[in-house]
Amino acid sequence: MKVKAIYNKKTRGDSGAVMIIALIFSTLLATLALGAHSSMEATVAVAHDDADSVRAELAVDAALQYSRNQLMNDPYWQGTGDDWIDVADRSRFHIAIDLIEDDQLAGVEVSVRAEGRSGNATRALRMNMVVSTGSDMSDMAVVFLSSDIDMKSASINGEALIPDAVGAVLDYRLDAFGAPTWTENSDELGVISIVGSHANQGVYQYTSNNYFGGNTDIIPRETPFKMPAWNLDGYLDPASGYWVEHGITELSGINTDMTVVVILAAGETLTVSDCQLHGGLVVWAPPDYDLRSGPRNTVVLDSCNIGTGSAPHIGLLAPAAAVTDPGQQGGGDSSNFHGLNFWNSIQGLGHAHMTGAVVVVNEVVDFEHAVINRHPPTMGNLPDGIMFSGDNPGIDLVASGEDYGLDYGSN
Repeated sequence: MKVKAIYNKKTRGDSGAVMIIALIFSTLLATLALGAHSSMEATVAVAHDDADSVRAELAVDAALQYSRNQLMNDPYWQGTGDDWIDVADRSRFHIAIDLIEDDQLAGVEVSVRAEGRSGNATRALRMNMVVSTGSDMSDMAVVFLSSDIDMKSASINGEALIPDAVGAVLDYRLDAFGAPTWTENSDELGVISIVGSHANQGVYQYTSNNYFGGNTDIIPRETPFKMPAWNLDGYLDPASGYWVEHGITELSGINTDMTVVVILAAGETLTVSDCQLHGGLVVWAPPDYDLRSGPRNTVVLDSCNIGTGSAPHIGLLAPAAAVTDPGQQGGGDSSNFHGLNFWNSIQGLGHAHMTGAVVVVNEVVDFEHAVINRHPPTMGNLPDGIMFSGDNPGIDLVASGEDYGLDYGSN
């Protein structure tokens, strides 16, 4: 008996069917894998977008806080300009500011527009704020920022400040980045000699000493007084309507309603005689000049009327100059001032008549027979480039909302 081997035979048709099934199965697996990969990429993209949105939100919040801090120091801060400020993790912000209204008593109202970006995400907000310096200077007539005071026979019809304690004044300076700062002045006390004078609206002091005698109203003060912030660069543009003079050291016989601006080299003296400067006089100094280092220049006055009782409320703005008048020694007639006067020191000034206010940073020497009358419109509408800061600065939110109309470029 023969035994035959039995084989499982496949036809070519069977093999082709198997290959087709394998290809279909492979295609299905590839499709599923591709779908899973695409789904994963989409999930990752959504996660990235969500993270960018969060970072953009945080960036715009940081922008608003940054703007508040800057505006508290300088209500006239103009934002970041063309620059974007990096925060972290690809996020950054930009701030643009528009001035709406400037009222030295009510505050400065500004529109703050902030944009935060991260990746492709953008968040933009707009807020209107009123920045209050916390300063009510409406009744102030005399602000001495040094305790070196030699004053005789003066009549002050308004409030005065006598810093009769170490640390009573915070000095204004610009830091290394050009931002305004105030630091405590720790100079030793000078000699306060006030003879035959009176202040009929009260005197802010840090001690109970009665320098004026009589029934002077002494107003106790504990908080240091901030030196006014100042920047006179805005007066350098003749296109703004100012009469700007370079390289001169004498003004004589001029009668003008324009604000006269004089730019002196360090150490030069400006002599002003027989002038009617109704728009006021500005003696420029670089904004980073340290006023406590003493006078950069000297202004000699003889028989002048400087400023008016209306806008721009500029008397003699010379925060880096010593002011003197030969009328003190009988060499000429006295001068009259209207508006705000801001001087580095007084080195002999007699029979001056002022309506507005005077601020003196350093020593006051031979200040005699002056009549100084407060002028609330002056202190309520300070000249450009001058700002007083008080004890309780703050920011009030007027309006806020989304702002998608901003376009700060592709940075």
